[in-house]
Amino acid sequence: MGLRSGRGNWVNTAAPNPSGTIYTCTRLRIRAHQLIPRGDYLRMIHMSVAQIARFIGEHGYAREIHIFPGLRPDIDRIEIALAANLAAACGDVRELTTGNLKTLTDWYLHRWDIVNVMIVLRGKRRGLPTDRIREILVPAGDLDSAALEALLGAGSFENVIAELGSWRLYPVVERECRILERPCLFSELENRLWQQYYTDLIRNCGSGIPGGELFLDSLRLEIDLANFRNLLRLRAGAAGKDPSGQMIEGGNISVDELSALSRIADRDVFVSTFRTFRLHPLLVEAYRSLAAGGNVSAQEAEDYISDRWVERKRPLHEMEMAVARVRLNRMAGLSKRNPFSILPVILYLERKKYEVFNIRAIVRGIEDGVEPEKIAQYLVI
Repeated sequence: MGLRSGRGNWVNTAAPNPSGTIYTCTRLRIRAHQLIPRGDYLRMIHMSVAQIARFIGEHGYAREIHIFPGLRPDIDRIEIALAANLAAACGDVRELTTGNLKTLTDWYLHRWDIVNVMIVLRGKRRGLPTDRIREILVPAGDLDSAALEALLGAGSFENVIAELGSWRLYPVVERECRILERPCLFSELENRLWQQYYTDLIRNCGSGIPGGELFLDSLRLEIDLANFRNLLRLRAGAAGKDPSGQMIEGGNISVDELSALSRIADRDVFVSTFRTFRLHPLLVEAYRSLAAGGNVSAQEAEDYISDRWVERKRPLHEMEMAVARVRLNRMAGLSKRNPFSILPVILYLERKKYEVFNIRAIVRGIEDGVEPEKIAQYLVI
């Protein structure tokens, strides 16, 4: 098993177990094929919320959807069921993995600690009922249900911060919320937490652990996409501001390159620079997927991206979802070429996460009266 050695560092004392890896990866490929298919999502967008509650109760969410009595509003039952089911799926994967595969999986799942901590902090600051905060937590990281309950029971916002003292990323929280002696800015705190998460993860995966290099390739792409998305958002809302402090180190595109890109205003210079980035073909493919039949040239895709850049527009949500779809397809291709590695594990966990996000998007869209065709644009399928 893994022994913790300092914040974010692990020493794996378990011997490699090839047969365990083969079994785990095979099981998770089967589970990935059992996730809700595209056709069912397209049927769900035409259902009522009550019908969706019944549907998912028959398709993998039976235990969670039936926990609460029928008088509970269906949308609340679905929200609770989704969070509980996702946490259970992550827990099952942790139980399946062994040795180095388990260590890498645990490192990946630490990201849920950031999600949960930010949910609790925001909920406490806004004065939300404890039960309401609890219902959307996903205890899939180091902070298990007992640890999250301790946070929920801490009372004041300040007590929650103190309760985090043993968390691996507490120094980041302390620095942002205490040392600076100012009201905690949630967006800045969250950004610093993600920066530290990726710094730790890249360092650990590059430490020589078997399978770490494969994981690094996936992480670098993930970082590039997050940085480019944030760069577009910052450009749309903070003209002239150096974005380097908001970027995550460790991607294929360096923070210096991104900072230099942020200062480019000329369309032609932007396009010529953008073409040199490894993100270019992926974003072109994502844009093509949005067009009917995909009959779109690379130049048309570049025009779309450069238009939003020059005019300082935020990236469209449907484009972000298209990028997520392309990224998952890329991961699937890599997973097939490396069938007994960390990649099938991460691919399953990512697809499971998006299954939950898709159901949530459908339910919320229906509840808000959004047209089915518009809801479909928000799905990663």
